[in-house]
Amino acid sequence: MKIGEKVLGKAREMIGRLIDQNRSEIDQAYMRAESSLSVSIGLKFMPSKKMDFVGIETSINFVADRIKDFLEAEISETQPNLFETFEKFRPKEGSVTISGAGQSVTLEAKKK
Repeated sequence: MKIGEKVLGKAREMIGRLIDQNRSEIDQAYMRAESSLSVSIGLKFMPSKKMDFVGIETSINFVADRIKDFLEAEISETQPNLFETFEKFRPKEGSVTISGAGQSVTLEAKKK
């Protein structure tokens, strides 16, 4: 099992093919990146079950989308849920309008 020019040439070809196959995704990820884009290329040689052969595995790894998420909440154990409170006023049939402070809200009966 020798790693010679044929093995290295095939590895270069496979790495090039991975880059070409992912060119569009790499470009899109770069355009969305805040400052830079890291692309990791992996190359692994391993023994083959075939006599005088070397197995080659290539891989590519990059983050296509940066996900940032944030949640914030304030909650009171004593204040009732606004929607639960309004449900108490929902009529069984028709609708009811509740007005105050220059605004109004109309609650309609739930459709069955």
